[in-house]
Amino acid sequence: MKYKIIGSLMFLYGLMLEGETCKIAFRLDDIQDFWLGEAQRQVIDKFVTYDVPLTIGVIANFFGSDPQIVSYLQNVTTNYPIEVAEHGWNHEDFTHYSYSEQYNKLNQSRFRIRQSLPQADLVTFIPPFNAFNAETLSAMSDLGYTHLSSSVGIDSGPFSNTKPIYHYPVGASTDSFNNNPVGVPASRTLEQIQTQIQTYGWSVVMLHPQEFNNNTTMLFELSILLEQVRTLGCSLCLLRYMHLPPDIFPEGPFPCVSTSGQSTQTGTTGSTGLTGLTGTTGSTGSTGSTGSTGLTGLTGTIGSTGSTGLTGTTGSTGTGKGTTGTKGTRVGVTLAGASTIRPDEESSANVVEAPLRWIVLVMLYLYFFM
Repeated sequence: MKYKIIGSLMFLYGLMLEGETCKIAFRLDDIQDFWLGEAQRQVIDKFVTYDVPLTIGVIANFFGSDPQIVSYLQNVTTNYPIEVAEHGWNHEDFTHYSYSEQYNKLNQSRFRIRQSLPQADLVTFIPPFNAFNAETLSAMSDLGYTHLSSSVGIDSGPFSNTKPIYHYPVGASTDSFNNNPVGVPASRTLEQIQTQIQTYGWSVVMLHPQEFNNNTTMLFELSILLEQVRTLGCSLCLLRYMHLPPDIFPEGPFPCVSTSGQSTQTGTTGSTGLTGLTGTTGSTGSTGSTGSTGLTGLTGTIGSTGSTGLTGTTGSTGTGKGTTGTKGTRVGVTLAGASTIRPDEESSANVVEAPLRWIVLVMLYLYFFM
């Protein structure tokens, strides 16, 4: 764990040295009717809650007949930073088709999706299976598409990322990168994000509803991931805005979300802790009187010991020892009664009080601070 923390700190330090703003985009594939509707909504709701932009890939021929998912997407794509992208007509491999066939599928898909979501701009294409070829790029360009999101295993660059088509392939995922998506911990996805940023200066993260279906653990991991990416100091963008410099304000309604590199939820927790500490300190104030009582009791005990000196009068040596006994009695009375100490008795009284003072101080320290 400590090595992961050190690695994250080195990553952040490197970004500060470069003086560049990294960017992160998330895409949720396979949006469609009558299929894992609750999981689709739960995932999108997480992005709305954490104010993280999300691009959703809609399978056109499988969309438009489910009133629940259509109504839900009409709301979130209008009021929140949720971009609608095309994800094929029947989720087919586009490389199996000619230029004209790909052109028709892209055009037909755009028309179908806009029948249910007329506000959708549809400039981003997420090819099914991340597969594309030169005919795909030509058809996209002729239809006005501007952004392609494949995967780094297929579309590895180098990227000039200029018109007509901007390339932003996936390099991180919340699943295991295979045909049967299985969710992975947020820590693994975060490592993939950091690796892709170190290579390209940006990262695209892929999600599927299957990973989150009836899976509260993965929904919790998604919350952790969305909270953590806000601490990286990167801009969080829709795919359609990934190419814009940080000082260019997007033309669309939802610009990239800038993060300060600090978690807002962490800040809230910190302020609560400070309040608790202040309350504890105030409640322990008035226990000093107990300490002074203890000092008097200990002093009295030492004073009574002085009376033992009277025993010395039973000896046959005479006045000297008697005087010593009397002097011992005076010390005992003086300490017990806390009256004035004679000059010739001051040093012996200090010998008694000094260790007691330290004992009391140690006891008070243990009481208040241990």
